Amino acid sequence: MRLNKVEMLVSGPAWEKVFTEGTALAAANSSHGEAYAGMRVHVVPTLACVGRTSWTVLSDVRTKDGVGLAKVETVMVLLDAGTLSTPVPLLHSSVLQSLVVEGFSPNVPAVCDQPAGAFVWQTQVRPSDCDLLGHMNNVCYAMLMEDACGAAAACGALPVAGTGCGVRLAAVEYLGQAKALERLDVALWWDQLAGAFGLRVSAVPHGGKERKDGEGRVVATGVIAPWAQARL
Repeated sequence: MRLNKVEMLVSGPAWEKVFTEGTALAAANSSHGEAYAGMRVHVVPTLACVGRTSWTVLSDVRTKDGVGLAKVETVMVLLDAGTLSTPVPLLHSSVLQSLVVEGFSPNVPAVCDQPAGAFVWQTQVRPSDCDLLGHMNNVCYAMLMEDACGAAAACGALPVAGTGCGVRLAAVEYLGQAKALERLDVALWWDQLAGAFGLRVSAVPHGGKERKDGEGRVVATGVIAPWAQARL
């Protein structure tokens, strides 16, 4: 997976009902009366685009009762099994093309380049963050970026705007692979015009020569757009 975009759609009372009464509602809606930690959701994927080496899947995420929760766009790239880094042509692309259905495309804000003096949060890739391919699993990046926002807010390194309001939209673009025990420098800044945070994740090899912030190889960039006001 090379790119992931999520746009939250819930507004008004629906948001509070799903996230504050999820357990009770799940039990009430269950035909067998079981209680769950949260409400059941339905994920409906559709194939949106097929390229030479990649394809795009759009997923509509809703509650059992049809309340919209999120829309997700995922672009995936087929890689050579030997190197796990070289894109290769898709098999049966003509068949896949016949399954394409047009759908939404999340509007991701364009943020400015990383400014001088941007907040940088440092952490380390844990072995448990890595998958069988030997690098940090892609799902970890979104949580990593949200943690960086929390660290910056706790240090007073960001303006009040956008902090503590929850994530409305998040986008991650994967540019490389971070490996176990490497140091991660997560640069974070607020773009007032875009109304969003910009992020840049760099990896520094474990045990290598000490480098200054920003001198590692860039493995991901991201955008996080908060709600205009707190949802809960």
